Amino acid sequence: MRRGDFENHIRAIHGHGQGEIPNVRKFLLRAPDPNKQVGEASDEHNVTCMSFNAASPATSRPIAGNPFIRQGRLMDFDMMINDVEVTTVPDTGADVNAMTLDTLFQLQRSVVARKEEIGNIKLGNDTSVNALFRVSLRCCLPSIYGEPQEPFRADFHIFLKLASGVRAIVGYKFLEITQMLTSQAWRLKPRFNPGRHIPRCMSIGPVPSAGLRLKIFLDKNLFLALPDTGSEINLMSKACAVKNGLTIVRTVQEETREVEFADGQFEEIVEKVVVTVQAADCSEQTDLAVSDSKLSAAGEASGIQRSSSLLANQPSYKTKVSIAEEPILQTFYVIDKIAHDVILSQSLLHAMDAWNLHQSAFVYTDVQGFEKSMCTIFVRDSKGNNHPRETITQFKQREAFRQSEVAKKQKRLNRDIKRRAGDTERQTTLRQKLAELNQKDQAARVKFDEAVRAFTSP
Repeated sequence: MRRGDFENHIRAIHGHGQGEIPNVRKFLLRAPDPNKQVGEASDEHNVTCMSFNAASPATSRPIAGNPFIRQGRLMDFDMMINDVEVTTVPDTGADVNAMTLDTLFQLQRSVVARKEEIGNIKLGNDTSVNALFRVSLRCCLPSIYGEPQEPFRADFHIFLKLASGVRAIVGYKFLEITQMLTSQAWRLKPRFNPGRHIPRCMSIGPVPSAGLRLKIFLDKNLFLALPDTGSEINLMSKACAVKNGLTIVRTVQEETREVEFADGQFEEIVEKVVVTVQAADCSEQTDLAVSDSKLSAAGEASGIQRSSSLLANQPSYKTKVSIAEEPILQTFYVIDKIAHDVILSQSLLHAMDAWNLHQSAFVYTDVQGFEKSMCTIFVRDSKGNNHPRETITQFKQREAFRQSEVAKKQKRLNRDIKRRAGDTERQTTLRQKLAELNQKDQAARVKFDEAVRAFTSP
């Protein structure tokens, strides 16, 4: 590509006019030492755990108070993995990096060290999927004008399949370290859209109650929304819409009818809400103490090694929130069960230039940062380590669903026992199944009660 064409390409992405093109060379990334994991402390680059290091903010501002300074777009980027170029989805809603097994087979030109097997991974639709295993792969951003880019290693969770057309997903921590949404954003390219396309929500990770959030006003109600560049549409849980008194209406025939999640599961969409969107201004900040555990859970889950020096002198903020922009209408599609109350799509975030113009509204939440009603339930693995699993609200909802499913099975077994009145052997078998079901149900109820008591005890 000629230099003039390349500069025009950058202007098109960032909305710069003639003569406003940023200096490309000052944005070139000096990657970490290849012997260090992404996120490990290094003298070669300085990373910030709590927020992105933005490039110079865009000079263009919203017209007439409109929070959207440009048309929203869906973007991917190319990356060299094991010396093979792979189109990758940048997903700020993901706590882990993910890859399909087929893609891994194509990349294994060099020896890849497999790590321990990984358990359940949370998806955007509040279900779980098993990762096959985790690998460490050699990564490198493509060079520009012959400038070499130093390789580094990153962990990827390997899945049998991901959403349609997706080979690899890189999560928030990877994007933060590489500055892919700020100073390196010129590397992003428009996502290929093959005609009739079912929108995807690729949020994936084990910590749904913690992570990056964006303070935003929807119909003048303040939300801590998940800014998810892996989602192609705005989503909202039905419980959230009802709780906040939003008007839910049916979708029309021409609108989106389904959404695909990271593992290829589909959810039907039949309802939506239309709300005003306003950016939050959190520029007034008060420093608070930060604990060393602030990022430990999400960092460990992402396969990113962080030293204690990265957490030193990192501020946490108590902010005064005010409305920054005039409202504009946006559609959020309503799903009965998703892992987050509100999910903001990549096109909405791109239209706002959220990573540069609204940095003050980003917060990184952990278990300690939530109110008691949203605190995380911990589960202990075989090695005695605590891992965040789900919020107390989600925990209670899950138990209620489990009990309803057990009740259905009990009803079905009792019905079958009555129908087999003349078959003593079959009745005995069914009664044994019913007794086992009741025993397991009682044990699960005891564990649930113990967990709730432990949570509510001072």
